[in-house]
Amino acid sequence: MDYNKVLKRSWHMVTRYRALWIFGIVLGIVTFSWNMVFFGGWDDDNQVPRGIVITRLDGETFSEAFHRTLQAELDEVEAEMASALEELDELFAIELGRRAIVDLVSILAVLAGAFLFTLIVTKTARYVSEAALIRMVGEYEDTGERRSVRHGLRWGFSRTAWRFLFIDLLIDIPVIVAFVLLFALALGPLAFGLGSLAASTLIAGSLISGGLFAAGIGLAIVTGTLLTVLKRFFRQACALEDLGVTASIRRGWSVVRRKPVDVLVVWLIMLGITLGWGLVIALSFLVLFPLLMVFMVIGGVAGALPAYLVYLLASLVMEGAVPILLAVLVGLPIFILVMLAPWWCLGGLMEVFTSSVWTLTYRELRSVAVPQGAQAPVDAARLDAAPVGHS
Repeated sequence: MDYNKVLKRSWHMVTRYRALWIFGIVLGIVTFSWNMVFFGGWDDDNQVPRGIVITRLDGETFSEAFHRTLQAELDEVEAEMASALEELDELFAIELGRRAIVDLVSILAVLAGAFLFTLIVTKTARYVSEAALIRMVGEYEDTGERRSVRHGLRWGFSRTAWRFLFIDLLIDIPVIVAFVLLFALALGPLAFGLGSLAASTLIAGSLISGGLFAAGIGLAIVTGTLLTVLKRFFRQACALEDLGVTASIRRGWSVVRRKPVDVLVVWLIMLGITLGWGLVIALSFLVLFPLLMVFMVIGGVAGALPAYLVYLLASLVMEGAVPILLAVLVGLPIFILVMLAPWWCLGGLMEVFTSSVWTLTYRELRSVAVPQGAQAPVDAARLDAAPVGHS
């Protein structure tokens, strides 16, 4: 395999095929809410005013009787006020507790809805962008025609994007379940140690569980890296050869299995390029710090206006922290998108380059691994029917 050719052609895609930039930028982005109290002399039983009756005891002067009666009335009023304050405190506690529960439930519901909405939007944007990038690069290599963004969207919003989703689900769900069970088993020695009264058993169980957890984390990293590479080939087979979910997995695996060394070399090359690119991005924040401040101000204005509008509208029908939370959920993403706009563009170019490298790698390895006559036919009628545009 000619690695130099693949890298040069991928860089050519970045510099000459500007319609790919839109999908690369999108892919780069989706991959980081009193009652008045009156005091008066009212009888609790018949609700009529009552007067103060002064009764003189034997040997008691009027002044002494007056002071005794007044003190008794003041003590009664103080007792009533204390009782009323206790009832008021209890009422406030119940009301505040109820409002706290309502606010908590509302906040959790808003966060759950925002998470679900974000998940759907990001997954849709990711699969559509990946499908468009792969198909556009493959078409450019086959015909030399540079398709428009509109044509890329037509390729992205297709069954290919759905198949990408099902490929991920078919692979990720069993792997996640397996690792959950693995980490649960790793807790076995620790649980046994906790159930034992001996300190040595607890220490031994903790050490064994810690070692098993460390080994499980290492295995998860290796497995995740391997599956990430394999799923790239599964998606390439799905998009370039218009195969179904299981057929794409079989075809992609057959290509990798026949040329594992070439796949490893390309992965190592891309790992080095990615690390170098990350260093460049980190340094760019220091060099372009004044530009970051300018876009931070612009992002603050762009995010604050819709956030304030959402807060005003939400406060008409909601109380508590929910309107504030909704405003933050609307304004914060806008602020981040605008503030990091130059770096989103740079990241999008990197996504175009990465996708092109793996697309060209798959094409190179497929041409060697699979005889030319055995390759899946291209849907020529569909390509001819699509309009041709230049970016």
